[in-house]
Amino acid sequence: MNRIVDILKDKKYMRGAAAVEFAVILPLLLMILFGILEFGRILYVNQALSWAAREGARVAALPGTTNTIVSDVVNEKLTESGVPVGTIVLRNEDPDKDWIITDLTNTTQISPNDPVKVIISVNYEDVAYVSGFIKTLQGKKLSGVAVMRKS
Repeated sequence: MNRIVDILKDKKYMRGAAAVEFAVILPLLLMILFGILEFGRILYVNQALSWAAREGARVAALPGTTNTIVSDVVNEKLTESGVPVGTIVLRNEDPDKDWIITDLTNTTQISPNDPVKVIISVNYEDVAYVSGFIKTLQGKKLSGVAVMRKS
């Protein structure tokens, strides 16, 4: 009986037990860590899209603004945010493009006090740190929307 107690008190066996416990817990800790990082990235990209859409709508609401100017402003704001910029398409919802601006007609033809709407969307997979980590978001789009009145 004393021999068993001596073996259990031996430090080298305790170190082995700690290594096994760590190996069991490590995958769970890494999954929690990557989940936190991925959700943080989603929130950041969503905020960047909203900000870029707001800036695009602000510029589109000014007199004499063209679609090219709005696209340039949106591209600039997304680049400043560190969000990768793809192709911008006006008045087209082509799902093969990364960034899409929709519902924006030629801003010079919009009457004063009419709303100008800018929608920017991106596929989740295009901005994810670990593509496919959050299964429920696969195939979904993150988007930013802004509406302002033409001045």
